[in-house]
Amino acid sequence: MIEAHVVVSNLVKRDEKYLLVQELKDHVKGKWNLPTGAVKEEESLIEAAKRECREETGLEARPESINGVYRDWSDHLQTEVIVFCFNSKTTSGKLNSRDENISDVKFFSIEDIKNMELRVDYIEEAIRRHEEEKTYSTEILEDIR
Repeated sequence: MIEAHVVVSNLVKRDEKYLLVQELKDHVKGKWNLPTGAVKEEESLIEAAKRECREETGLEARPESINGVYRDWSDHLQTEVIVFCFNSKTTSGKLNSRDENISDVKFFSIEDIKNMELRVDYIEEAIRRHEEEKTYSTEILEDIR
């Protein structure tokens, strides 16, 4: 039986730049990631994406489409990670992390991101898919808990 950890992430674009958070956890300290986190038992995937964006960035987000579903391996958890990545729009809030595991929150250009130390490989793929407008409706996920 394959065990996997399910997480959600938010790809947020504003003024031709993408939102990233810098992590503080020991095993990924200093690396940049999309606003991402685990899904709680009582949450839908969309509710989890909204919560994670708010906690890690201070911004309220609305997942508008599915960017993709990505697989990653976590050495820290020693398990596969399945990531539901959403193209999200921010609706309100002030850029300011409330998460103790995040040291910085900023928007970056695609060129900047290509030269950064990213936590996971799928970030550049997600940006490429967003730029090419390859998306899927969130409707299929709305009732999944």
